[in-house]
Amino acid sequence: MRRKQFIQVAGNPLFEKPIHQDTHIMNPLSGNDVFAVFPEIYNARMGVAFPSGKICLKHGRHDGPHSGYGVVHIWTEHFTSEPDVPAATAAVTAYLNNCLAQGASIHYEGALGREKRSMIARVTVGTVIVELRTDAQNRSYYSVVTAIPHGQQKGPRIGGL
Repeated sequence: MRRKQFIQVAGNPLFEKPIHQDTHIMNPLSGNDVFAVFPEIYNARMGVAFPSGKICLKHGRHDGPHSGYGVVHIWTEHFTSEPDVPAATAAVTAYLNNCLAQGASIHYEGALGREKRSMIARVTVGTVIVELRTDAQNRSYYSVVTAIPHGQQKGPRIGGL
């Protein structure tokens, strides 16, 4: 006679619904999804205009070397010592809170062919690349593409946090 086998579903990671790549990650310092506020920037000489908006981090995805966005991409490219996504999320959010601080400089990457991207740099910490997006209510926000520990700023300085 065969015995019935039972599989525990509740709490079993094999049966958890995967996190959608566009899910916003909560900032442990603020308790919401905002890591900083990008100021409105207009530079007529360079023809650059960026609206003000919150800076958010998404779960993201990694498509290959130097391709992807969000926590998964940052983890795969720059935080490889972290064993899993939850540990990487904690490390990445702490790093972003350190980088996206008052006084960080904002540089324009438009000369590199990326008109909607800006780089936020703190020389002693590293750089964060953000990209202008709009939500379902047509409000502007900035999504973190990647974060590079001890990266160098590229492009002209157009403002600061």
